[in-house]
Amino acid sequence: MRFSIASITALITPLALAAADVLEYNATPAGQVIKDGVKLRILPVGDSITVGYLSSDGNGYRLKLDEGLSANDVVFAGTVYSGNMTDGYYAAWSGKTIQYIADNVGPSLVQRPNIILLHAGTNDMNPNPAISTEGNDPAAAAKRLGSLIDQMITACPDATILVAQIINTCNAVQELATVAYQKLIPGIVEQRRNASHHVLAVDFAALGTGILRDDCIHPSDEGYRTMGDYWYDFIAQIPKDWISQPVGDDPDRSKDEAGRASKNVSGSSAASVLSGSWIMLLMIPLILTMSNRKDHGLKEHGLSDDAVEAGHDFIHDAEVEEERRHSGDPNTMPSMASQQKKNVNLEGMQPIHPIGQDNAGQKA
Repeated sequence: MRFSIASITALITPLALAAADVLEYNATPAGQVIKDGVKLRILPVGDSITVGYLSSDGNGYRLKLDEGLSANDVVFAGTVYSGNMTDGYYAAWSGKTIQYIADNVGPSLVQRPNIILLHAGTNDMNPNPAISTEGNDPAAAAKRLGSLIDQMITACPDATILVAQIINTCNAVQELATVAYQKLIPGIVEQRRNASHHVLAVDFAALGTGILRDDCIHPSDEGYRTMGDYWYDFIAQIPKDWISQPVGDDPDRSKDEAGRASKNVSGSSAASVLSGSWIMLLMIPLILTMSNRKDHGLKEHGLSDDAVEAGHDFIHDAEVEEERRHSGDPNTMPSMASQQKKNVNLEGMQPIHPIGQDNAGQKA
């Protein structure tokens, strides 16, 4: 790799990393100013691991990242919102592949982030073709990842893109493909960096499997917090001259305010009803619709009897709530008589695996 004198000077900054294949965790203390006077407009991109699936607060790694960046002016870009943090936006879709992300990330890129955090490819490595819809060949997935990075470079040429070597899986069926894919990511990134683009690979594979839940795919709450700390550390290692003021105004969130109260489960009456299981419960109406609201349809999807009953109760209350909103009568509130039933432990909401069956087919 050849550099001009100016480039070598730049390497005296934290980019002794550009000569390295992958940025490694450096334990940067929280609260550091990333670049004086520069706003950070950050776009997290990915699948359910970016969404924060199964995290207790729905924030995933994003809240811990925001806390680490407390000394900075930070705005999160994106068109999707969840969790109880004030600015919980991102561009990520649970259970989706790199291609789906590429097909849907455009409106978020229009918001012109100056830092993009990309963690994608977990679902592409899934052995279940219903999830890895483009196939689970690591080389093909890495090529799709490169195309997604190119799309981001074209839309946001001033942004720095941090590309994750995705977190590991403890699923033996998916592990080999995941490791092979992880190893290909630095080369994909280096091709773009050698073309003078601000793209860096960052190492999440080093986290091992200790951060994962029993599904072998998603981080535990502590795992998400660790990921947030890693993202903060990697942002702190970006060369200063790679970070410029974001282009254009911050995303206009005024149109979101009216709908946020109903969408943001935290802080609403729904939070006490749904508790930590809100994401699974929100999936139940869709499953019921697909199954013509027959109980056996839910059970075929691996949900327990308690979860089935909770699903019916949830739909009933949602329908009453919808009627109340349309009627304008504040006294017509959903019946919460079955609240305890709906506060089903998360474990009870998980797909039921027969004894001896592994977690193959779990999606991120």
